[in-house]
Amino acid sequence: MNKILINELITRQIDLLRYEKTVRNDVFALLDFMQSNIQTQLFSGSLNAQIEHIENIIKNGYASILKILDVLPVLDTEMMWLAATLGGLAAAYKLKDKIIPFAQKKLKDLAEKFTVGGLTLPETLAKQQNDLTAKIKAWLRQAKIDDITPDLSELGDLFSHAKNTAKTMTRTWINSVAHTAHDAFAKINPMIKGFRHLSVLDGTTTAVCTHRNGLLWDKKRNPIGHNEAFKRPPLHYNCRSKLVYVYDLKEPFNGYSGEDWIKSRSLSQLQEQFGKGIGQMLFDGKIQLSDALDGVKQLTLQALQLKQLREQFGTTLTDSVLMNSLVQPVLREMIFRLPEIKQTAKQYHLSDTDYTALFLYSRLGQTINRVQYNRQFGSAEIRAVFDEINTAINHALAKLPNYAGVVIRFSHLPNDFLDLHQIGQVVHYDNLVSASLLEVKLSSHENNQLIIFSKSGKLIENWSALPHQHEVLFRAGTRFKVLDKQQYGQMTYLWLEEIDDEK
Repeated sequence: MNKILINELITRQIDLLRYEKTVRNDVFALLDFMQSNIQTQLFSGSLNAQIEHIENIIKNGYASILKILDVLPVLDTEMMWLAATLGGLAAAYKLKDKIIPFAQKKLKDLAEKFTVGGLTLPETLAKQQNDLTAKIKAWLRQAKIDDITPDLSELGDLFSHAKNTAKTMTRTWINSVAHTAHDAFAKINPMIKGFRHLSVLDGTTTAVCTHRNGLLWDKKRNPIGHNEAFKRPPLHYNCRSKLVYVYDLKEPFNGYSGEDWIKSRSLSQLQEQFGKGIGQMLFDGKIQLSDALDGVKQLTLQALQLKQLREQFGTTLTDSVLMNSLVQPVLREMIFRLPEIKQTAKQYHLSDTDYTALFLYSRLGQTINRVQYNRQFGSAEIRAVFDEINTAINHALAKLPNYAGVVIRFSHLPNDFLDLHQIGQVVHYDNLVSASLLEVKLSSHENNQLIIFSKSGKLIENWSALPHQHEVLFRAGTRFKVLDKQQYGQMTYLWLEEIDDEK
Protein backbone atom coordinates (compact mmCIF):
# COMPACT_ATOMS: atom_id res chain seq x y z
CA MET A 1 0.00 0.00 0.00
CA ASN A 2 2.81 2.45 0.83
CA LYS A 3 4.33 2.05 -2.66
CA ILE A 4 0.94 2.67 -4.29
CA LEU A 5 0.48 5.82 -2.22
CA ILE A 6 3.90 7.07 -3.33
CA ASN A 7 3.10 6.43 -7.00
CA GLU A 8 -0.21 8.28 -6.74
CA LEU A 9 1.19 11.25 -4.84
CA ILE A 10 4.21 11.73 -7.13
CA THR A 11 1.92 11.51 -10.17
CA ARG A 12 -0.28 14.17 -8.63
CA GLN A 13 2.72 16.35 -7.83
CA ILE A 14 3.73 16.29 -11.49
CA ASP A 15 0.22 17.33 -12.54
CA LEU A 16 0.45 20.23 -10.09
CA LEU A 17 3.77 21.21 -11.68
CA ARG A 18 1.93 21.30 -15.00
CA TYR A 19 -0.60 23.67 -13.48
CA GLU A 20 2.20 25.78 -11.98
CA LYS A 21 3.69 26.16 -15.45
CA THR A 22 0.42 27.70 -16.65
CA VAL A 23 0.28 30.02 -13.63
CA ARG A 24 3.90 31.04 -14.17
CA ASN A 25 3.24 31.93 -17.81
CA ASP A 26 0.22 34.01 -16.77
CA VAL A 27 2.44 35.88 -14.29
CA PHE A 28 5.07 36.38 -17.00
CA ALA A 29 2.40 37.80 -19.32
CA LEU A 30 1.46 40.37 -16.68
CA LEU A 31 5.11 41.34 -16.18
CA ASP A 32 5.46 41.77 -19.96
CA PHE A 33 2.35 43.94 -19.94
CA MET A 34 3.81 46.08 -17.13
CA GLN A 35 7.08 46.49 -19.02
CA SER A 36 5.27 47.54 -22.19
CA ASN A 37 3.13 50.09 -20.34
CA ILE A 38 6.14 51.55 -18.53
CA GLN A 39 8.01 52.02 -21.81
CA THR A 40 5.16 54.18 -23.12
CA GLN A 41 5.45 56.50 -20.09
CA LEU A 42 9.18 57.18 -20.35
CA PHE A 43 9.14 59.97 -22.89
CA SER A 44 6.28 62.15 -21.69
CA GLY A 45 5.81 64.36 -18.64
CA SER A 46 8.14 65.26 -15.82
CA LEU A 47 10.30 62.76 -13.94
CA ASN A 48 7.90 62.83 -10.99
CA ALA A 49 4.93 62.21 -13.28
CA GLN A 50 6.74 59.30 -14.94
CA ILE A 51 7.57 57.78 -11.56
CA GLU A 52 3.97 58.13 -10.41
CA HIS A 53 2.74 56.34 -13.54
CA ILE A 54 5.32 53.59 -13.06
CA GLU A 55 4.30 53.07 -9.42
CA ASN A 56 0.64 52.72 -10.42
CA ILE A 57 1.42 50.32 -13.26
CA ILE A 58 3.48 48.04 -11.02
CA LYS A 59 0.98 48.27 -8.15
CA ASN A 60 -1.93 47.27 -10.40
CA GLY A 61 0.13 44.55 -12.05
CA TYR A 62 1.04 42.85 -8.79
CA ALA A 63 -2.58 43.13 -7.62
CA SER A 64 -3.51 41.09 -10.70
CA ILE A 65 -0.75 38.58 -9.94
CA LEU A 66 -2.19 38.14 -6.43
CA LYS A 67 -5.53 37.18 -7.99
CA ILE A 68 -3.83 34.62 -10.25
CA LEU A 69 -2.24 33.03 -7.18
CA ASP A 70 -5.56 32.60 -5.33
CA VAL A 71 -5.04 29.38 -3.36
CA LEU A 72 -8.67 28.69 -2.38
CA PRO A 73 -9.76 26.95 -5.62
CA VAL A 74 -6.48 25.02 -5.73
CA LEU A 75 -6.90 23.82 -2.14
CA ASP A 76 -10.48 22.81 -2.93
CA THR A 77 -9.38 20.87 -6.01
CA GLU A 78 -6.64 19.12 -4.06
CA MET A 79 -9.00 18.11 -1.25
CA MET A 80 -11.37 16.57 -3.81
CA TRP A 81 -8.51 14.62 -5.37
CA LEU A 82 -7.29 13.33 -2.00
CA ALA A 83 -10.76 12.20 -0.98
CA ALA A 84 -11.40 10.40 -4.26
CA THR A 85 -7.97 8.79 -4.56
CA LEU A 86 -7.68 7.57 -0.98
CA GLY A 87 -11.34 6.59 -0.91
CA GLY A 88 -10.81 4.49 -4.02
CA LEU A 89 -7.75 2.80 -2.51
CA ALA A 90 -9.60 2.11 0.75
CA ALA A 91 -12.42 0.45 -1.18
CA ALA A 92 -10.11 -1.49 -3.50
CA TYR A 93 -8.10 -2.92 -0.60
CA LYS A 94 -11.14 -3.33 1.68
CA LEU A 95 -9.61 -1.17 4.39
CA LYS A 96 -11.68 -0.50 7.50
CA ASP A 97 -10.82 3.20 7.52
CA LYS A 98 -13.43 5.48 5.98
CA ILE A 99 -12.36 8.71 4.33
CA ILE A 100 -13.42 11.82 6.24
CA PRO A 101 -14.07 14.89 4.07
CA PHE A 102 -12.42 18.20 4.86
CA ALA A 103 -15.18 20.66 5.73
CA GLN A 104 -15.76 23.29 3.04
CA LYS A 105 -16.20 26.03 5.63
CA LYS A 106 -12.68 25.39 6.93
CA LEU A 107 -11.07 25.78 3.50
CA LYS A 108 -11.33 29.56 3.58
CA ASP A 109 -9.54 29.67 6.93
CA LEU A 110 -6.83 27.41 5.51
CA ALA A 111 -6.42 29.76 2.54
CA GLU A 112 -6.26 32.87 4.73
CA LYS A 113 -3.45 31.37 6.82
CA PHE A 114 -1.49 30.19 3.77
CA THR A 115 2.19 31.19 3.58
CA VAL A 116 5.16 30.78 1.25
CA GLY A 117 8.44 30.61 3.13
CA GLY A 118 6.77 32.08 6.21
CA LEU A 119 5.27 35.08 4.37
CA THR A 120 1.66 35.50 3.31
CA LEU A 121 1.07 35.90 -0.41
CA PRO A 122 0.36 39.66 -0.08
CA GLU A 123 3.63 40.03 1.86
CA THR A 124 5.55 37.95 -0.69
CA LEU A 125 4.26 39.97 -3.63
CA ALA A 126 4.65 43.31 -1.84
CA LYS A 127 8.32 42.48 -1.39
CA GLN A 128 8.71 41.76 -5.13
CA GLN A 129 6.65 44.82 -6.08
CA ASN A 130 8.70 47.15 -3.90
CA ASP A 131 11.97 45.70 -5.16
CA LEU A 132 11.03 46.12 -8.83
CA THR A 133 9.63 49.62 -8.25
CA ALA A 134 12.76 50.77 -6.41
CA LYS A 135 15.09 49.43 -9.12
CA ILE A 136 13.15 51.05 -11.96
CA LYS A 137 12.98 54.39 -10.12
CA ALA A 138 16.74 54.27 -9.48
CA TRP A 139 17.40 53.40 -13.13
CA LEU A 140 15.21 56.25 -14.35
CA ARG A 141 16.64 58.83 -11.94
CA GLN A 142 20.22 57.86 -12.80
CA ALA A 143 19.51 58.41 -16.48
CA LYS A 144 18.11 61.84 -15.61
CA ILE A 145 21.24 62.67 -13.57
CA ASP A 146 23.50 61.55 -16.43
CA ASP A 147 21.31 63.47 -18.89
CA ILE A 148 20.94 60.45 -21.17
CA THR A 149 18.00 58.61 -22.69
CA PRO A 150 17.02 55.64 -20.50
CA ASP A 151 18.41 52.40 -21.94
CA LEU A 152 15.41 50.13 -22.58
CA SER A 153 17.64 47.05 -22.60
CA GLU A 154 18.41 47.78 -18.94
CA LEU A 155 14.68 47.94 -18.25
CA GLY A 156 14.39 44.55 -19.93
CA ASP A 157 17.09 43.20 -17.61
CA LEU A 158 15.16 44.41 -14.58
CA PHE A 159 12.04 42.61 -15.75
CA SER A 160 14.04 39.47 -16.58
CA HIS A 161 15.21 39.45 -12.98
CA ALA A 162 11.60 39.96 -11.84
CA LYS A 163 10.58 36.94 -13.92
CA ASN A 164 13.27 34.77 -12.36
CA THR A 165 12.05 35.81 -8.93
CA ALA A 166 8.46 35.08 -9.94
CA LYS A 167 9.44 31.66 -11.30
CA THR A 168 11.09 30.73 -8.01
CA MET A 169 8.02 31.98 -6.17
CA THR A 170 5.42 30.06 -8.24
CA ARG A 171 7.41 26.83 -8.01
CA THR A 172 7.57 27.19 -4.24
CA TRP A 173 3.94 28.35 -4.09
CA ILE A 174 2.49 25.21 -5.71
CA ASN A 175 4.45 22.93 -3.38
CA SER A 176 3.23 24.98 -0.41
CA VAL A 177 -0.39 24.72 -1.60
CA ALA A 178 -0.16 20.94 -2.01
CA HIS A 179 1.44 20.36 1.38
CA THR A 180 -1.03 22.70 3.09
CA ALA A 181 -3.92 20.62 1.73
CA HIS A 182 -2.25 17.25 2.35
CA ASP A 183 -1.31 18.12 5.93
CA ALA A 184 -4.84 19.29 6.82
CA PHE A 185 -6.39 16.22 5.17
CA ALA A 186 -4.03 13.84 6.98
CA LYS A 187 -4.89 15.27 10.40
CA ILE A 188 -8.54 14.17 10.17
CA ASN A 189 -8.12 10.85 8.35
CA PRO A 190 -7.07 7.78 10.38
CA MET A 191 -6.06 5.89 7.23
CA ILE A 192 -2.89 8.01 7.15
CA LYS A 193 -0.48 6.72 9.79
CA GLY A 194 2.60 8.81 9.00
CA PHE A 195 4.76 10.69 6.51
CA ARG A 196 7.92 9.98 4.54
CA HIS A 197 10.15 12.65 2.99
CA LEU A 198 11.04 12.00 -0.66
CA SER A 199 13.31 14.06 -2.91
CA VAL A 200 13.02 12.36 -6.29
CA LEU A 201 11.92 15.10 -8.71
CA ASP A 202 15.27 16.88 -8.97
CA GLY A 203 18.56 15.60 -10.32
CA THR A 204 20.36 17.59 -7.63
CA THR A 205 18.92 19.16 -4.50
CA THR A 206 20.07 20.87 -1.33
CA ALA A 207 22.00 19.07 1.37
CA VAL A 208 19.07 19.36 3.77
CA CYS A 209 16.66 17.58 1.38
CA THR A 210 19.26 14.97 0.41
CA HIS A 211 19.83 14.20 4.10
CA ARG A 212 16.09 13.87 4.79
CA ASN A 213 15.27 11.74 1.74
CA GLY A 214 13.49 8.56 2.88
CA LEU A 215 13.08 9.61 6.54
CA LEU A 216 9.86 8.56 8.29
CA TRP A 217 7.64 10.23 10.93
CA ASP A 218 4.46 8.96 12.56
CA LYS A 219 1.12 10.78 12.57
CA LYS A 220 2.12 12.74 15.67
CA ARG A 221 5.29 13.84 13.84
CA ASN A 222 7.61 11.75 15.98
CA PRO A 223 10.73 10.57 14.09
CA ILE A 224 11.03 6.83 13.47
CA GLY A 225 14.57 5.45 13.22
CA HIS A 226 16.27 8.86 13.28
CA ASN A 227 16.40 12.10 15.26
CA GLU A 228 15.44 14.69 12.63
CA ALA A 229 12.58 17.02 13.53
CA PHE A 230 9.49 16.94 11.32
CA LYS A 231 9.45 19.71 8.71
CA ARG A 232 6.91 20.23 5.96
CA PRO A 233 8.23 21.07 2.48
CA PRO A 234 9.01 23.31 0.77
CA LEU A 235 12.15 23.58 2.88
CA HIS A 236 13.73 26.18 0.59
CA TYR A 237 12.86 28.14 -2.54
CA ASN A 238 12.39 25.94 -5.64
CA CYS A 239 11.99 22.91 -3.33
CA ARG A 240 10.27 19.97 -5.02
CA SER A 241 10.60 17.55 -2.12
CA LYS A 242 7.44 15.71 -1.14
CA LEU A 243 5.98 14.35 2.09
CA VAL A 244 4.13 11.21 1.03
CA TYR A 245 1.51 9.48 3.12
CA VAL A 246 2.37 6.22 4.89
CA TYR A 247 -0.32 3.63 5.62
CA ASP A 248 1.83 0.96 7.27
CA LEU A 249 4.67 2.28 9.44
CA LYS A 250 6.24 -1.19 9.66
CA GLU A 251 6.27 -1.94 5.93
CA PRO A 252 9.89 -2.19 4.67
CA PHE A 253 11.13 0.74 2.58
CA ASN A 254 13.89 0.07 0.09
CA GLY A 255 14.11 3.55 -1.36
CA TYR A 256 12.24 5.22 -4.20
CA SER A 257 13.58 6.98 -7.29
CA GLY A 258 12.34 8.76 -10.36
CA GLU A 259 13.01 5.54 -12.28
CA ASP A 260 10.66 3.66 -9.93
CA TRP A 261 7.92 6.15 -10.70
CA ILE A 262 8.48 5.91 -14.47
CA LYS A 263 8.17 2.11 -14.25
CA SER A 264 4.78 2.53 -12.57
CA ARG A 265 3.40 4.43 -15.59
CA SER A 266 2.34 3.25 -19.02
CA LEU A 267 3.58 4.91 -22.21
CA SER A 268 0.22 6.62 -22.76
CA GLN A 269 0.22 7.94 -19.20
CA LEU A 270 3.71 9.39 -19.60
CA GLN A 271 2.79 11.00 -22.91
CA GLU A 272 -0.34 12.52 -21.41
CA GLN A 273 1.74 14.35 -18.82
CA PHE A 274 4.92 15.10 -20.78
CA GLY A 275 3.90 15.04 -24.42
CA LYS A 276 4.52 12.39 -27.05
CA GLY A 277 8.28 12.86 -27.55
CA ILE A 278 9.43 13.31 -23.96
CA GLY A 279 7.02 10.64 -22.76
CA GLN A 280 8.54 8.16 -25.21
CA MET A 281 12.09 9.01 -24.11
CA LEU A 282 11.13 8.52 -20.46
CA PHE A 283 9.51 5.20 -21.28
CA ASP A 284 12.60 4.09 -23.23
CA GLY A 285 14.93 5.16 -20.41
CA LYS A 286 16.75 7.72 -22.58
CA ILE A 287 16.24 10.56 -20.09
CA GLN A 288 15.65 10.78 -16.35
CA LEU A 289 12.54 12.14 -14.70
CA SER A 290 14.40 15.20 -13.40
CA ASP A 291 15.45 16.04 -16.98
CA ALA A 292 11.84 15.99 -18.18
CA LEU A 293 10.10 18.16 -15.60
CA ASP A 294 10.65 21.46 -17.39
CA GLY A 295 9.04 19.89 -20.44
CA VAL A 296 5.74 18.93 -18.81
CA LYS A 297 2.61 19.91 -20.70
CA GLN A 298 0.80 22.94 -19.33
CA LEU A 299 -2.46 22.40 -17.50
CA THR A 300 -4.98 25.04 -16.46
CA LEU A 301 -6.84 24.68 -13.16
CA GLN A 302 -10.03 23.84 -15.06
CA ALA A 303 -8.19 21.22 -17.11
CA LEU A 304 -6.69 19.81 -13.89
CA GLN A 305 -10.16 19.61 -12.36
CA LEU A 306 -11.59 17.97 -15.49
CA LYS A 307 -8.74 15.46 -15.62
CA GLN A 308 -9.45 14.61 -12.02
CA LEU A 309 -13.21 14.25 -12.60
CA ARG A 310 -12.68 12.08 -15.68
CA GLU A 311 -10.36 9.79 -13.74
CA GLN A 312 -12.76 9.56 -10.81
CA PHE A 313 -16.11 9.32 -12.54
CA GLY A 314 -15.20 8.09 -16.02
CA THR A 315 -18.43 9.60 -17.28
CA THR A 316 -19.25 10.59 -20.85
CA LEU A 317 -21.03 13.70 -19.60
CA THR A 318 -19.56 16.75 -21.30
CA ASP A 319 -17.13 19.23 -19.76
CA SER A 320 -19.94 21.80 -19.56
CA VAL A 321 -21.87 19.51 -17.24
CA LEU A 322 -18.92 18.56 -15.04
CA MET A 323 -17.80 22.18 -14.59
CA ASN A 324 -21.28 23.62 -13.97
CA SER A 325 -21.42 25.53 -10.68
CA LEU A 326 -24.51 23.61 -9.50
CA VAL A 327 -23.12 20.23 -10.49
CA GLN A 328 -19.69 20.67 -8.86
CA PRO A 329 -20.86 20.55 -5.20
CA VAL A 330 -22.93 17.43 -5.91
CA LEU A 331 -19.94 15.66 -7.49
CA ARG A 332 -17.84 16.64 -4.47
CA GLU A 333 -20.46 15.04 -2.22
CA MET A 334 -20.65 11.98 -4.44
CA ILE A 335 -16.92 11.28 -4.14
CA PHE A 336 -17.38 9.93 -0.62
CA ARG A 337 -20.07 7.48 -1.75
CA LEU A 338 -18.37 6.53 -5.01
CA PRO A 339 -16.95 3.10 -4.00
CA GLU A 340 -20.31 1.76 -2.77
CA ILE A 341 -22.19 3.39 -5.66
CA LYS A 342 -19.92 1.69 -8.18
CA GLN A 343 -20.36 -1.65 -6.45
CA THR A 344 -24.17 -1.61 -6.60
CA ALA A 345 -24.12 -0.20 -10.14
CA LYS A 346 -22.39 -3.36 -11.37
CA GLN A 347 -25.43 -5.45 -10.43
CA TYR A 348 -27.58 -3.56 -12.92
CA HIS A 349 -24.93 -2.90 -15.57
CA LEU A 350 -25.13 0.84 -14.99
CA SER A 351 -22.39 2.85 -16.65
CA ASP A 352 -20.41 5.65 -14.98
CA THR A 353 -22.68 8.15 -16.70
CA ASP A 354 -25.81 6.30 -15.56
CA TYR A 355 -25.12 6.38 -11.84
CA THR A 356 -23.63 9.87 -11.95
CA ALA A 357 -26.79 11.19 -13.60
CA LEU A 358 -29.01 9.48 -11.02
CA PHE A 359 -26.99 10.96 -8.16
CA LEU A 360 -27.22 14.41 -9.75
CA TYR A 361 -30.99 14.06 -9.94
CA SER A 362 -31.25 13.37 -6.22
CA ARG A 363 -29.86 16.86 -5.53
CA LEU A 364 -30.81 18.81 -8.65
CA GLY A 365 -34.14 17.24 -9.61
CA GLN A 366 -36.16 20.43 -9.25
CA THR A 367 -33.79 22.37 -11.50
CA ILE A 368 -33.65 19.55 -14.06
CA ASN A 369 -37.45 19.43 -14.28
CA ARG A 370 -37.82 23.20 -14.26
CA VAL A 371 -35.64 23.46 -17.35
CA GLN A 372 -37.89 20.94 -19.10
CA TYR A 373 -41.19 22.71 -18.46
CA ASN A 374 -39.87 26.29 -18.71
CA ARG A 375 -37.74 26.67 -21.83
CA GLN A 376 -37.08 30.32 -20.95
CA PHE A 377 -35.27 29.31 -17.76
CA GLY A 378 -31.63 30.37 -17.62
CA SER A 379 -29.30 30.75 -20.58
CA ALA A 380 -29.07 28.42 -23.57
CA GLU A 381 -25.87 27.00 -22.07
CA ILE A 382 -27.60 26.23 -18.74
CA ARG A 383 -30.52 24.57 -20.52
CA ALA A 384 -28.10 22.46 -22.57
CA VAL A 385 -26.39 21.25 -19.38
CA PHE A 386 -29.60 20.13 -17.72
CA ASP A 387 -31.05 18.72 -20.94
CA GLU A 388 -27.98 16.49 -21.14
CA ILE A 389 -28.40 15.34 -17.54
CA ASN A 390 -32.11 14.72 -18.12
CA THR A 391 -31.35 12.53 -21.15
CA ALA A 392 -28.75 10.57 -19.19
CA ILE A 393 -31.19 9.99 -16.31
CA ASN A 394 -33.87 8.58 -18.59
CA HIS A 395 -31.27 6.33 -20.22
CA ALA A 396 -30.18 5.04 -16.81
CA LEU A 397 -33.75 4.41 -15.65
CA ALA A 398 -34.39 2.18 -18.67
CA LYS A 399 -31.77 -0.26 -17.32
CA LEU A 400 -33.28 -0.65 -13.86
CA PRO A 401 -35.95 -3.20 -12.84
CA ASN A 402 -39.52 -1.98 -12.44
CA TYR A 403 -40.93 -1.29 -9.03
CA ALA A 404 -44.52 -2.46 -8.65
CA GLY A 405 -46.36 -1.09 -5.63
CA VAL A 406 -47.75 2.00 -3.97
CA VAL A 407 -45.55 5.10 -3.76
CA ILE A 408 -46.24 8.55 -2.36
CA ARG A 409 -45.51 11.97 -3.79
CA PHE A 410 -46.13 15.33 -2.14
CA SER A 411 -46.21 18.25 -4.52
CA HIS A 412 -47.53 21.71 -5.27
CA LEU A 413 -49.07 21.32 -8.71
CA PRO A 414 -49.97 24.44 -10.72
CA ASN A 415 -53.74 24.98 -10.70
CA ASP A 416 -54.11 24.51 -14.46
CA PHE A 417 -52.24 21.19 -14.32
CA LEU A 418 -54.14 20.10 -11.19
CA ASP A 419 -57.42 20.74 -13.04
CA LEU A 420 -56.41 18.12 -15.62
CA HIS A 421 -56.59 15.50 -12.88
CA GLN A 422 -60.24 14.53 -13.16
CA ILE A 423 -61.46 11.06 -12.24
CA GLY A 424 -61.13 8.70 -15.20
CA GLN A 425 -58.77 11.00 -17.13
CA VAL A 426 -55.26 10.02 -18.24
CA VAL A 427 -52.64 12.67 -17.45
CA HIS A 428 -49.33 12.86 -19.26
CA TYR A 429 -46.26 13.94 -17.22
CA ASP A 430 -43.61 15.37 -19.54
CA ASN A 431 -40.99 15.53 -16.80
CA LEU A 432 -39.35 13.03 -14.52
CA VAL A 433 -41.66 12.21 -11.61
CA SER A 434 -40.23 11.51 -8.18
CA ALA A 435 -42.04 9.62 -5.42
CA SER A 436 -41.12 7.69 -2.29
CA LEU A 437 -41.87 4.42 -0.53
CA LEU A 438 -42.42 6.59 2.55
CA GLU A 439 -44.94 9.30 3.32
CA VAL A 440 -42.41 12.12 3.45
CA LYS A 441 -43.48 15.75 3.13
CA LEU A 442 -40.49 17.96 2.42
CA SER A 443 -42.16 21.39 2.41
CA SER A 444 -45.16 23.09 4.02
CA HIS A 445 -46.04 24.47 0.57
CA GLU A 446 -46.76 20.98 -0.76
CA ASN A 447 -50.57 20.83 -0.72
CA ASN A 448 -51.07 17.87 -3.07
CA GLN A 449 -50.55 14.24 -2.10
CA LEU A 450 -50.32 11.73 -4.93
CA ILE A 451 -50.87 8.08 -4.09
CA ILE A 452 -49.42 6.31 -7.12
CA PHE A 453 -49.80 2.66 -8.10
CA SER A 454 -46.42 2.16 -9.74
CA LYS A 455 -45.76 -0.36 -12.50
CA SER A 456 -42.49 0.84 -14.05
CA GLY A 457 -41.09 3.31 -11.52
CA LYS A 458 -37.44 2.73 -10.59
CA LEU A 459 -36.07 2.53 -7.06
CA ILE A 460 -32.90 4.66 -7.12
CA GLU A 461 -31.90 4.78 -3.43
CA ASN A 462 -28.57 3.03 -4.10
CA TRP A 463 -27.42 5.92 -6.32
CA SER A 464 -29.00 8.80 -4.44
CA ALA A 465 -27.53 11.47 -2.19
CA LEU A 466 -30.59 10.87 0.02
CA PRO A 467 -30.94 7.07 0.22
CA HIS A 468 -33.14 7.29 3.34
CA GLN A 469 -35.92 8.78 1.20
CA HIS A 470 -36.26 5.49 -0.73
CA GLU A 471 -36.96 7.44 -3.91
CA VAL A 472 -38.83 5.91 -6.84
CA LEU A 473 -38.37 7.76 -10.12
CA PHE A 474 -40.59 7.59 -13.21
CA ARG A 475 -39.22 8.35 -16.65
CA ALA A 476 -40.28 11.49 -18.49
CA GLY A 477 -43.42 10.92 -20.51
CA THR A 478 -45.06 8.53 -18.05
CA ARG A 479 -48.89 8.57 -18.09
CA PHE A 480 -51.18 8.12 -15.11
CA LYS A 481 -54.92 7.42 -14.88
CA VAL A 482 -56.79 9.35 -12.19
CA LEU A 483 -58.68 6.85 -10.02
CA ASP A 484 -59.93 9.29 -7.39
CA LYS A 485 -59.60 12.89 -6.26
CA GLN A 486 -60.51 14.19 -2.80
CA GLN A 487 -60.15 17.52 -1.01
CA TYR A 488 -59.55 17.63 2.76
CA GLY A 489 -58.92 21.12 4.07
CA GLN A 490 -55.96 22.62 2.18
CA MET A 491 -54.76 19.23 0.93
CA THR A 492 -55.82 17.65 -2.37
CA TYR A 493 -55.41 13.86 -2.56
CA LEU A 494 -54.99 12.14 -5.92
CA TRP A 495 -55.03 8.38 -6.50
CA LEU A 496 -53.16 7.60 -9.71
CA GLU A 497 -52.48 4.38 -11.56
CA GLU A 498 -49.55 4.22 -13.93
CA ILE A 499 -50.51 3.36 -17.50
CA ASP A 500 -48.27 0.60 -18.79
CA ASP A 501 -47.51 1.83 -22.32
CA GLU A 502 -45.41 -1.25 -23.09
CA LYS A 503 -48.52 -3.43 -23.32
